[in-house]
Amino acid sequence: MSNKPQVFLSYAHADRDVVLSFYERLMKEGFHPWMDIKSLVGGQVWTDEIRRALLNSNFVLIFLTKNSSKKGYLHKEIKSALEIVKKKPEGTIFIIPVKIDDVDVPEILQHIQWIEFYKDGWEKLLEALSTRSRILNEESFEQLKEAVKEIKKPQKHIFVAMPFSQELEDYFFYGIRVPIKIADFNYMRIDKDSFTGEILDQIRVGIESAAAVIAVLDGANPNVYLEVGYAWGKKIPTILLIKDTKELRFDVSGHKCLVYSSIRNLEEILSSELSNLKHKGIISS
Repeated sequence: MSNKPQVFLSYAHADRDVVLSFYERLMKEGFHPWMDIKSLVGGQVWTDEIRRALLNSNFVLIFLTKNSSKKGYLHKEIKSALEIVKKKPEGTIFIIPVKIDDVDVPEILQHIQWIEFYKDGWEKLLEALSTRSRILNEESFEQLKEAVKEIKKPQKHIFVAMPFSQELEDYFFYGIRVPIKIADFNYMRIDKDSFTGEILDQIRVGIESAAAVIAVLDGANPNVYLEVGYAWGKKIPTILLIKDTKELRFDVSGHKCLVYSSIRNLEEILSSELSNLKHKGIISS
């Protein structure tokens, strides 16, 4: 599996066919391009998915043509990307304006060096992407372990494996996060829909260095089951949570699950379970 980063493709709707060729070329180069018409699936709330994809991406390519000046969702994506880059280390290559035509760069992007694709072609674009890719790939597994240890000092953390869905957010913030804090732990949660090499490393580090793993099995999300299986393999204490037992997969149906009925009920039973595990010396903060 390639460890090259995810690349978000932002464009005006009228340029869809042109940008599709970029999507296909980036795929061949080993990158993980994200393009709405290729990456969204039926039933997803597309505004939420686009926001999530922007947060999860290592680069945002903003394609500029004569169509870019027209009002549309492209300008919302540009503003969102600019907000995200403010939170990144100074000098991080994140937004790359790509001029497909000889057009003016929007004022809000003029402080970022752009690429004139109509002159330089793929050479300059791949050079920009590869510079940041080398930095990402040079971060070893051991370095990630040390980073997690440093971030989590002096408290240990509990790794939370759960689907990324709007309906479960309140359950996480009030029913899971609060009991973890009361038990004197930090928490770690990786909000990703797809697991690439870099994300898999973060998950491995997060689970291996965790005092325990809490897994929400609602929705039968395959990524959550992958994380549970890895935690079991590493003999990390694991707490399984479920609201509807009919959703349990066969491979965990024989294991103890805490069944909750509401956010309040979830907070109570999880607080009790964490307290019990600490009392028995199975986990410690």
